[in-house]
Amino acid sequence: MNKFNSFHSLFFVFYCPALLIAALVYFLTGYYVNLYAFLLGSSVSIILVYSSAVASSRVLSRSMSLFLGIVLGGIILRMIIVVTVSIIVVKTTDLNLISFFAGLFGSFILLQVLDMIYIQKQFRKREAETDERTE
Repeated sequence: MNKFNSFHSLFFVFYCPALLIAALVYFLTGYYVNLYAFLLGSSVSIILVYSSAVASSRVLSRSMSLFLGIVLGGIILRMIIVVTVSIIVVKTTDLNLISFFAGLFGSFILLQVLDMIYIQKQFRKREAETDERTE
């Protein structure tokens, strides 16, 4: 039905438990500001990786050169956004930076792995469909 169904399921299976464990640890130790910083950093990475999944799934059925151009352009754009957000947070807020960057980079790496798994599944499905057409 929904073309993002497998990405959503991977997202909820792997990311939500990690976020709940981090929230529980921070609430039990009393570091509410750290939890806020962690969630803010995680939110930035969620937006970036989800937008990457949407863009890659839209161009997946087109030519490989267009797909690679979108993916590489997206990587550069995400790096620029992460650096910009990091500079803004460091210069203008008094958040706990260790918690912010742990949330940002930890969830970014985890979600990027999930994005690659999703893209790989879509490529396998696409290859299977083309193999069926040629036979």
